Formats: sequence, structure tokens, C-alpha cells
Amino acid sequence: LVYNGNAGQESIVSNSTNSHTFTGLTAGRIYNLTVITVAGELENINSESVQTDPAEVTSVVVSNNVSLESLLVSWRRAEGDVDSYDVALFYQGSVKEVQSLQSSA
Repeated sequence: LVYNGNAGQESIVSNSTNSHTFTGLTAGRIYNLTVITVAGELENINSESVQTDPAEVTSVVVSNNVSLESLLVSWRRAEGDVDSYDVALFYQGSVKEVQSLQSSA
């Protein structure tokens, strides 16, 4: 498993194994995953780019923002890698407004 060109975790398993779980990864991060089949001095390589699911935000707070006609929503930043937050407001099952906000970090 490689992130940003740097080797992260490597595991060697028996030939009867057909799965492995990598732990300690960062939420929302893109990794390069490579599985190498070895037989004697020959190798066959299968690689792909994979991404862990992003973490959810926490500590969501909604207030009227000193107005009867607006709402202010705030939250604690999600752990891991985040590109943006999509904030949606629904009314009676229909989308009222959607904002895509870029992550600041």
C-alpha cells in the first residue's frame, strides 16, 4: 500500500489467502494498492488507486443566527482528508438549497 509515493504497509500472505485488511489508514485518503503474485522468479502485478471513505463531521450546531428568516449551521471538521462539504437544506422532502463549501485545511 503506497501513499504519495511512500511505502506505507506491506504484507506477505500464504498462497491460500485471498484477502487482507490494512489498518491505521486516513479517512478520505487516496492510496495506490498493489497485489503481486509471485511464482519462482516470475511476478504478475495488479495495481489500482483506491480511496477510504471520508469521515463524518461532528458537533453539528444549528441556530437562527439572530434572524427569523435564516439558519446558521456549524460543525467540527471531519478527521482525515476532506476536499469539500456539501450542505443541503430540505423542506417537506424537497431540496431547498445546496452549498458546496471548500475545506480550509
